[in-house]
Amino acid sequence: MEDQYLKWKGFIEAKTRTFCEKVELLMNNFDFDMQICPRVYSLDEVQLKQKYDEFLTNFTFGEKLYIGLKINKEYENEIDLSSHLSAFLQHIEWEWMGENNG
Repeated sequence: MEDQYLKWKGFIEAKTRTFCEKVELLMNNFDFDMQICPRVYSLDEVQLKQKYDEFLTNFTFGEKLYIGLKINKEYENEIDLSSHLSAFLQHIEWEWMGENNG
């Protein structure tokens, strides 16, 4: 099980780097700073247990990865990256399932 987790972790780290590169391209016309946290934090099991008690037994391993995006000036219109994030998450699911169930 740990080997599968490590495979997933490497997969997510690679996809996250690619996603951040795409966000940087999308945000090219804005004044912003982006920081990917260089280390991964273990999940807080107490906090998880309070929020996801019924699902907690399904997960043996878990970590959090942080991406910070700071907009340095006011813009007239809202900057909405939600559709790009949704597409990214769907792509991860599709690609992972294709590689591991096919």
